Amino acid sequence: MIILAKFYPKYGINRLWNELASERKNLYLEGVKPITAFTVEGKGCVCMMLDISSLDAFQDKFLNELNKVISLRKTETVPLMSPLFFPVREGVDYTLDRYVASLEIAPEKYDEVYNKILDTKFTNDTYARWMSYSLGKEDIILFMFSDDRESTNEFINKNIESIGGVKTIEIERIFDFMPMLSTEAFRELKAPFMYSHPPGYNGKLLDPELHQRYMEENASMISIVRMMPKGSLKKLWKEIELDIDRFNSNGIKPIFATQSEGRSHVSVIFELSNFEVLKRFLVENVHTLENVRQTMTVPLLKPMYFPLPESHPSNMERYLISIRADPQKISQIRGKLESMTVPGSLYQTFLSYSMGEFDIFSSVLADSRETVQKYAEETFDNMDGMIHYNITSQQEILPLASKEERIQHKNQFDK
Repeated sequence: MIILAKFYPKYGINRLWNELASERKNLYLEGVKPITAFTVEGKGCVCMMLDISSLDAFQDKFLNELNKVISLRKTETVPLMSPLFFPVREGVDYTLDRYVASLEIAPEKYDEVYNKILDTKFTNDTYARWMSYSLGKEDIILFMFSDDRESTNEFINKNIESIGGVKTIEIERIFDFMPMLSTEAFRELKAPFMYSHPPGYNGKLLDPELHQRYMEENASMISIVRMMPKGSLKKLWKEIELDIDRFNSNGIKPIFATQSEGRSHVSVIFELSNFEVLKRFLVENVHTLENVRQTMTVPLLKPMYFPLPESHPSNMERYLISIRADPQKISQIRGKLESMTVPGSLYQTFLSYSMGEFDIFSSVLADSRETVQKYAEETFDNMDGMIHYNITSQQEILPLASKEERIQHKNQFDK
């Protein structure tokens, strides 16, 4: 599984870059293999591409160890789906600048845009190095070598921006670049994703069997897909209620949908065998829902369900507490939530790390908002490492799996 991690420093980008360079030998951990690191103009972060065996390995091994030796303000993690690497002329990595283009695509055009980029011939001074679908704010990422910014902008504006379905493109120059694998190790890592020719020259995967094995890796996980409506939120809710079950296929299972106060989207929680399965849903299926304008995906790490006592009241309300924390204290805060005793009028139901704008999600049942607010103030206001938290009411909850399937799902992650 390939991901792009973004590390935001507390004390300056140059210091973080030097710390990563000095610690690079200690970053190769079980289940986690750093590939490259780079900085991008105008972005106050260091980006690192990694090959990981699972999201849990990344959280438990890599992030926990990194936070012990480097002072970070926050981290963001972007899973990359179906990456492709292209051959380039020897020496361009020494003679040309590096650029990255982030593309936002209309949901119904994901695959079309991706394939048209594959059919686009790059110029003599601009080379495609790799491209990938993304689960971040961007939908497709394209990494290039180029003579200069003017050549890059001219090529992208003429050949990529004009593709139907491309909504926005952000082009950024890469300033610092650090290979983190040997040439041989990098060649081995690229093997499942390596194309025979550059875009526009009818290339094909060099090792389709190896690529297929990667696509079918079993890395079970849960992910939230937030669906933004074209018009009425009620229409989208009704469409999901009537239609979402048709997306229940091998490797992907919708469990339930939620609608929160003050939010203009519907969240659908999926159980997945891997991210490539989710890519098929996002790229091939989600646009067939008539009322979806845009999606945002939030993978969850180490999800945990708390059993409810049989005697708990049936008329309780559900709330989601979203937490942003100091990276060095995230695991400590989660540990406290796992073991703490909560008041009798409130029940913890779910806890998870999040790979979105928040670090931890905690779902609770309570008899009122006042009970949740009091619990949060007493628990979080003076907790070491807490940056801020947000409480939202889950106004609508729609089961999308059968009762038996939901029980089976929860049993995998029970406390």
